[in-house]
Amino acid sequence: EKTAPRTIFSGVMGLYGAQMLLAPRFCWEQNFKMVPDKYHNFMARICGCFVFGSVRALNKLSPEESFGVTLPVSILVAVLGPVNAEMNLECNTAHGAVYVLFPILLGAHALAM
Repeated sequence: EKTAPRTIFSGVMGLYGAQMLLAPRFCWEQNFKMVPDKYHNFMARICGCFVFGSVRALNKLSPEESFGVTLPVSILVAVLGPVNAEMNLECNTAHGAVYVLFPILLGAHALAM
């Protein structure tokens, strides 16, 4: 069923968006070995708003339509985000949660195909 990928996507991205919006400094410091400045926190809050808006809009689509959005976005985010970060940035141990979240997300898509 194509509802499961949307539900998991909404949960993962919704939590990430909430963290960026409500606790940007924590989000940066949890994932990376750096101390964010006010510009990083400003941009994180704006991005958190976009994430929430996108998840909200996505949930207005039918499961079939949303699948066509969540699959490519999940793949792109996995590659451009966690994979890229692990290879090129100084990540903290907590960043390793992506090795649990993204396989679940991508696995749900694979099962729904």
